[in-house]
Amino acid sequence: GDLKYPPDFRHFEYVNPDAPKGGQMNFAPPNSTFNQSFLTFNTLNSLVLRGESPPRTELCFDSLMASALDEPDAIYGRLAESVTLSPDRNGFRFSLRPQARFHDGSPLTAEDVAFALKLYKDKGHPNLSQALRHMTEAVAVDPVTVNLTFNGKQSAQNILAIVAMPIVSKAFYTVNEFDASTMKPPLSSG
Repeated sequence: GDLKYPPDFRHFEYVNPDAPKGGQMNFAPPNSTFNQSFLTFNTLNSLVLRGESPPRTELCFDSLMASALDEPDAIYGRLAESVTLSPDRNGFRFSLRPQARFHDGSPLTAEDVAFALKLYKDKGHPNLSQALRHMTEAVAVDPVTVNLTFNGKQSAQNILAIVAMPIVSKAFYTVNEFDASTMKPPLSSG
């Protein structure tokens, strides 16, 4: 069906783009997503099984796409400016937004996307790795284009979970052990 929001929309209707910046956020998360603990933490990496991380640290990272809270059956580009599906629906080509950046100002590229998804498949928390079990390839075609290929056994839910996964920095996790329990803050983008 048709999407509620047109191409290049600026924000979801329920978001105030002029909201005041700063302040304090207090919330009680309803559940834990990965290795998160509500009582204590000994790592800032919530994307692996080892350690206990603070709730909602995955929100420090952008994803390829995001759901709209006022349109639960649709998904929109976040890091991805566009996506093209292969005729057999086993291949996905994402074109990234050229303005995508990590918090230090470095560009977030297709290499980061391919690296992150392969890393999760091999070493990620089971909530990540299981959704990726049918992915056969993640390839950066150029700095803003990434191809994902699947074996045909994936469900639509697998794809929706994968495009919502946090994308981490290849540069950061090339010099820092991904599955270590660490208090070193990762390079983030969210």
